[in-house]
Amino acid sequence: MTKEERWAELLKPCTCEPRYTIEPHGKGYALYHGRCRHRHGYNLVYLNEPAANCDLKHIERLLNVGDAFVKEDLL
Repeated sequence: MTKEERWAELLKPCTCEPRYTIEPHGKGYALYHGRCRHRHGYNLVYLNEPAANCDLKHIERLLNVGDAFVKEDLL
């Protein structure tokens, strides 16, 4: 892929599904909404000391299921 093609890919309208994700950020984790490989999304929360038994993927799944339920209920 050429440099021009990469820029064109980044600048076209995003068709990714807005989801909640929890990703490493600095020395902790950030909760994002709408983050994908080419968009930053909204940084909603910074978690700097999650408990040792904290299942971040489970929290992420619950947020996305709840978001889908609310969106479906609003239609």
